[in-house]
Amino acid sequence: MATVEIPAPASGGGGGGGGGIVATLDTYANILALTPSAGDIAYASDLPGLTLRCFSAGTWTKFLRDIELSPVPSAGWSWNNQTSGGATATVSTPGPFQSITTPGIASGNHIRHRFVAAPATPWKLTAMFDGFGGSRTIGLSLRESSSNKIYRFGISMPNVYFGASLYSETGAGPPLGTTSLGDRQNLLPESGPITYSIEDDGVDLIFRILMPYSGIEIEYFRHGRTTFMASGPDEFGFHIGTLEEDGHVDLLSWKVE
Repeated sequence: MATVEIPAPASGGGGGGGGGIVATLDTYANILALTPSAGDIAYASDLPGLTLRCFSAGTWTKFLRDIELSPVPSAGWSWNNQTSGGATATVSTPGPFQSITTPGIASGNHIRHRFVAAPATPWKLTAMFDGFGGSRTIGLSLRESSSNKIYRFGISMPNVYFGASLYSETGAGPPLGTTSLGDRQNLLPESGPITYSIEDDGVDLIFRILMPYSGIEIEYFRHGRTTFMASGPDEFGFHIGTLEEDGHVDLLSWKVE
């Protein structure tokens, strides 16, 4: 562990300074074991770009490239389509994140979801993602558990377009009955992780794209919450879709209002 204490400025009149600010470079797990003081800062050596800052004694607030992160739920998740095509996707929790890794499939497009229960309306979910792989989609998912109908909202690579899609999921293999809802090309986020939001106001589902550095939020599409689903979504989550190759997605931030 590398720890450096930065002396606090001396007070006026030549008096001695107070306690210093501690800057730490260590693994994420070791940083969490510390009891920070207000003003302390830490850098996770095993998670590049992750910074932890202490604004209130004993509590870390997490940032990725100067964007504040909201904690990802650690419990309550369930799979949809985990074993698509006979290959099993796996989940891991590197640091404060949740990640899905998908093995390559011989043929077809396979989409894996992780879901948690949604609260009663109205609610708004904002989430941040990063991912890799050649042909892939990553983003948010909505599900009506009684019918297994799903909305999928996110970015598709390598052609780079945003889209909202709806389909009935069989639980194995590729999705069926896909309908695209106004795909838009060349609507790119700022460089860095991608942030989306979905709002359920009790009448409509409102899909938005957030530019995290500028704070600009763009309404992408809205759909009546019972137009496709009889009662509307009761679960939300995230997904990765891959086309005959390995893929990976990191869920970096998860905020429900």
